[in-house]
Amino acid sequence: MNLVDYDNIKFIEVYGLRRSGNHAILTWLINNLNTEESNNYEPAYLIAPTPELGFISQYLGDVIHINDVGSNWALNNGKYLNGLIDAYVSIGMKTVILSYEDRPYNASFLNVGYSFLKNSTKIVITRDIKSIFASRVMGGHSFFNINKTILETWLKNENSDCTKIRYEDWLTSRSYRDDTSTNLGLQNIDITHIVSTAGGGSSFKDQTTGLIDKDKLLNRYKSFEFTKEVQDLLNSPEVIQKRKEIGYI
Repeated sequence: MNLVDYDNIKFIEVYGLRRSGNHAILTWLINNLNTEESNNYEPAYLIAPTPELGFISQYLGDVIHINDVGSNWALNNGKYLNGLIDAYVSIGMKTVILSYEDRPYNASFLNVGYSFLKNSTKIVITRDIKSIFASRVMGGHSFFNINKTILETWLKNENSDCTKIRYEDWLTSRSYRDDTSTNLGLQNIDITHIVSTAGGGSSFKDQTTGLIDKDKLLNRYKSFEFTKEVQDLLNSPEVIQKRKEIGYI
């Protein structure tokens, strides 16, 4: 039984594949959600409370973002994470963001007993799967898996009825960011020049928002030579149909 009162706490669950621009969008969200006045718009990093969690967490004002809570360790140690959230709320956090990397939108902690998430806002961050795979190749880390499971997760998230933030449009359009904020009940202060380095992304490298070539962004994958195995995944009828529906083809 929780001793902490969650009645006035806002919970947001964010789902995004690694290399989908999720950390850039999360930093922007944190700034829009923070209700404390400050001249500092750059969230502070938190050291992972245990090596198993592997969190790259951030906080700013009264907003705490706990990253990658969909890890197997976190899913199997719900009481620990529950206690962690209790502690943050007890010290004055008004918004708790839980982000799930490489997980489908229905992987919520609500499914394992977190009843206080029943009124959470779910956000799915989407990006063209070809660009995601190209960026994962470029990233080169072993945890940037490129396989059928990741592809199926992408399809599930694209087919979800959650609030979606499409990375390409978010990155290139101020009006899109304004509309997205309005839909979430927020005012867009549009802090986009500060980008979390946690994800190691490169879309902002040597560029400033507003000067980004959208066509170049949408076609970055063309500079990569995918293996036949990856090409076969991307050329499946279901993926081609979904990319057509979205407008990537």
